[in-house]
Amino acid sequence: MMMWVVWIVIAVALAIAELSSGDFTLLMIAGGCIGGFLMSLITPDVYWLQILVAAITGGLLLGLVRPTLLRRIRQMPGYISSLDRIVGSYGTVLETSNDDMQHVKINGEDWSARSVDGRRLAPGTQVFVTAVDGATVLVMPVATVPPDGPNFFIPNN
Repeated sequence: MMMWVVWIVIAVALAIAELSSGDFTLLMIAGGCIGGFLMSLITPDVYWLQILVAAITGGLLLGLVRPTLLRRIRQMPGYISSLDRIVGSYGTVLETSNDDMQHVKINGEDWSARSVDGRRLAPGTQVFVTAVDGATVLVMPVATVPPDGPNFFIPNN
């Protein structure tokens, strides 16, 4: 079998999958597959060497290129992280625990949440995200948000 076809198919599939993740991990692994592809052209029947070159190339790309690429992208003007993007989103309270923590669903993801005023919100309450504090979002009931939006945001610590 022509292994170079397999390497190209895997690399293209990973590059396409990268479009949905955006963190460059799959793209770096796709780069490793390109290394395996190039080795398959040189040594078509030495599969272990192709796999070794793909693994080393992917590992080097993940360890050396990806951190530099991410750092440069995060320094670009106008960059907004996915955590910062969640501020201003709406969600629904799923459940309330015994303390002041709630579990909310925001954009299809489950989050731990606290109400900005510390009160417990009933399950089913529609909420507005005002800030992100670590792995917890700060929310307020939609019913209490002024029509022109909240006039405050609690800063990230």
